[in-house]
Amino acid sequence: MSKEKVKRKAAISVSKPDFWKHKYLPFVFVFLVIILYGNTFKHGFVLDDDIVYPKNSFVLKGFNGISDIFSYGYLYGFNKENDQSYRPLTLASFAIENQFFNKSSTASHVIQVLIYALACLVLLKLLLEIFNKTPLLAYIIALLFACHPIHTEVVANIKSRDEILSFLFIILTLKYLLNYLNSNHIYKLILSFVTFILAVLSKESALPLIGVIPFFIYVFNPKSLKINILITSVYIAISVCYLILRGSILSSMGFTENMDLINNTLVTSTNKANELATVFYIMGNYLKLLIIPYPLSFDYSYNHFAIVTWTNIVSALSLLTYLFIAVFAFLRIFKKQADGFGFIFFLFLFSLSTNIFVKIGATLGERFLFTPSFGFIFAVTFLLWQYFCKNKTNNKLVIALFSVIFIFSVITYQRNKEWKSNFTLFESALNVSPNSARVQSSMASEYRIMAEKSKDNNEKSKYYEKAIYHYSKAIEIYPKFIDAYYNLGVSFQFSGNLYLAKDAYLKLLSISPKHINALNNLGVIYYSNDQMDSAMFCFRSSYLVDSLNSNTLGNIGGVYHTKGNYSEAINYYEKSLIYDKSNKNSLINILKACNSVNDTIRLRKYEAWN
Repeated sequence: MSKEKVKRKAAISVSKPDFWKHKYLPFVFVFLVIILYGNTFKHGFVLDDDIVYPKNSFVLKGFNGISDIFSYGYLYGFNKENDQSYRPLTLASFAIENQFFNKSSTASHVIQVLIYALACLVLLKLLLEIFNKTPLLAYIIALLFACHPIHTEVVANIKSRDEILSFLFIILTLKYLLNYLNSNHIYKLILSFVTFILAVLSKESALPLIGVIPFFIYVFNPKSLKINILITSVYIAISVCYLILRGSILSSMGFTENMDLINNTLVTSTNKANELATVFYIMGNYLKLLIIPYPLSFDYSYNHFAIVTWTNIVSALSLLTYLFIAVFAFLRIFKKQADGFGFIFFLFLFSLSTNIFVKIGATLGERFLFTPSFGFIFAVTFLLWQYFCKNKTNNKLVIALFSVIFIFSVITYQRNKEWKSNFTLFESALNVSPNSARVQSSMASEYRIMAEKSKDNNEKSKYYEKAIYHYSKAIEIYPKFIDAYYNLGVSFQFSGNLYLAKDAYLKLLSISPKHINALNNLGVIYYSNDQMDSAMFCFRSSYLVDSLNSNTLGNIGGVYHTKGNYSEAINYYEKSLIYDKSNKNSLINILKACNSVNDTIRLRKYEAWN
């Protein structure tokens, strides 16, 4: 029996679609980011949003204010001080926004989240190009960045749009540079230069990127040393041009006032060794917030952190950790490993916020970790991925990382709610930073404002009582806290306790003898007690500080009025109204004085104003 030949078909493998390469998945990613921060849409303007939008005269002009925005410093439209920073692109975005939405906080928050979502999408695109063979890793890094709770301050606080725009353009700078390295299309390199310009015009903290560029080129598509230096030189030239432009526009490159310890605790350090120990203690807390971002606070100023010495274990460990990261980063860079780039990015972009090289206006700020956190997340996640893949247990890592993403998302979503208003933000900060004089004073001011608005006497009394308690706590923490002393006096004065109000103003004036408002309010107390000479002394002292102050002029007129010297009273009332036509007290009083001396001409003139 002959054997039949059996024909066998060759085995052919069927390629399965890679879920993480699906073309619509990035849109799902963006949708998740928007959902995560969607609960901020109904929030109001909080904290210092006023300085860049609701109370910025240039921004409120809309399109017409853009030329002024590019001609002056960052805060000139708010306080007429042409120093400190030059971030025209950020303010221009608010001016354009105001042209269409007219100070709508909802529109601002929606736009803020959309820009953040766009930045996260661009980040994802860069990561997918870097990790084109492992797209899951790209998504994990992007998700960890997008949901990290440390970013809530930047996304929920409208003022921090400068951070988001700067980050967006930094990532675009790297993305276009990588495109050029992979394709040699010169227009991609030009786009990279342009987006770097936009990054520094959004916020100057983008400048340290020039230190990252040569390492980025070396790791991801090594060119010859000559080409690397040439490309890096262009970024350096752009930075120099920006600094020259900034210097030509600003009146001063630094702060106009000496730094107050209320902003930066390091001012209280008595020697450099302790200052450096405290710096690294705080930098250790930054690392803690990157890994365990809870609890969070809008403020970490004096005296959240005390000055420490090198005997403090956290300072010592922090120094060793940062040294290890730096050495490890350079060793990995020479091996062309991606995590080396990540740590280099973290160290360079974080450098200006550490208080090591120059003191900044904050002891610690969560917003300062926004851009640097990408490098840290990138490096740590890549290292973990390599380790677990080597041990063939990457499935466990994926489960663990997605668990972290879920936990981060929950914390972020809940933290967003605390940014709804100043009251909710300050109330949450009391639990985290009870030793911060600014937190105590901020909470007190909210209660004082609520008292001033309340029409119920019992409720008003309770609010003033709470305001007085928190102002007193702020002064207990920082005995020379001028604003807290002044507002404490106001709270006592308007709650009817003139004796304690007077005491508060006198203590304030012992610290700051030329405080105009304290002098005026103290004069009002003396006036109400018929102590006219003491009242006039206070008003005259205020006049010597500022002869154009409408309230001071009106108050001097009031003393003359009470003494029966109507001609002098009318003279000062008129001066008061020259500088502030809306001063109701001066307007009412000048009508009374004119009526007393039968000055019908002035009487008719000012009756028309009323």
